[in-house]
Amino acid sequence: QLCPMSEKGMEATADSKAYPYRILEGICGLKAGEEVELQWKVQKESPFVWRHAHLEALRKGPHGEHTAILIFKEFDEESHRYRMEVQFGDSKMRPCEIGRGFTGGLRSVSKDEAERWSHFFPKEVAR
Repeated sequence: QLCPMSEKGMEATADSKAYPYRILEGICGLKAGEEVELQWKVQKESPFVWRHAHLEALRKGPHGEHTAILIFKEFDEESHRYRMEVQFGDSKMRPCEIGRGFTGGLRSVSKDEAERWSHFFPKEVAR
């Protein structure tokens, strides 16, 4: 599910007028179990959009990158789209592990943002 950038996200990236093309850096206090937004885009030249996910696990890498295991609850647990591993935090764009496109950074989601996201989810999970 995709959602326009939130006000919190705008504040977090206000230092760049070219935000939709800039990859978020760092981990910004992320914790396993939280709802998060993943920067994602279809083509390298496209701007980033947000994808909602749940952060299942987080590991720190040796070179400033981090690895997150993300859960996309709009998909059935048996779907190859349900769980995805992404590396992030070092300002590098990477090919998306599932499907097509590219991933960037991750950010936390507030309770208000999580509520807003809930309106976009399907009534039944996709297979």
